[in-house]
Amino acid sequence: MMALGLLAALPWVAAAQPLMLHYQERPPFSSTGPDGQPQGLLIEPLKRALARSDIDHRWLTTPSQRQMALIQHGQGLDCGIGWLYTAEREALGRFSRPIYRNLPFQALVRSDRVIAAAPSAAALLADASQPLLAKEGYSYGVSIDALIQSQPAAVQRTSTESVSMARMVAAGRAGWMLISPEESEPLLASLGTDRAALRLVTLAGGEPGSTRHLYCNLQVSAALIARLDRALAKR
Repeated sequence: MMALGLLAALPWVAAAQPLMLHYQERPPFSSTGPDGQPQGLLIEPLKRALARSDIDHRWLTTPSQRQMALIQHGQGLDCGIGWLYTAEREALGRFSRPIYRNLPFQALVRSDRVIAAAPSAAALLADASQPLLAKEGYSYGVSIDALIQSQPAAVQRTSTESVSMARMVAAGRAGWMLISPEESEPLLASLGTDRAALRLVTLAGGEPGSTRHLYCNLQVSAALIARLDRALAKR
């Protein structure tokens, strides 16, 4: 019995637990396919890296706020797929190397809104009567996050998911939202009759999109992240 107790305390036993990989239903980045397995722009490079590194893992669909709680305050081997890097997040978790780089953001506005052609994000934020609908706890990249922080009166926060956010803009309950070109068409196609009330606007001066990473609880060892990073580098 004593030997079993000592064995249970060894660090490699904890490392043998599967990595819990959390994703959102957010096509084309990540979604559950017809076969019940995850798929998408974030999923496929990660699948290849996991196969190369032979890391035991489990896939779970989990809302973003729940993912953040598990990563930053939980005690399990939990990782969220596709999170953007920030220094604040790094203080509470571990990031992998990039698994994907976004295309530059677009703005989603009401179809009847009159705005200049290809406005900048700063110009749209200058109009506090048409507030940006921003997701709580979400990062839009360093430069846009800084703009948002500099114009708090022009920002409306929400904890809801992207489809509901788009419906809020369509209903005039918010001025506009940021959306990546990758997910714009699948999202708009899911809106039904609300689709006609919205249009996409290209933003001027769009810098390269932010990189997306695996963001993990500190219980996931640095050695395991390094092992996965080596596999990601080979894609």
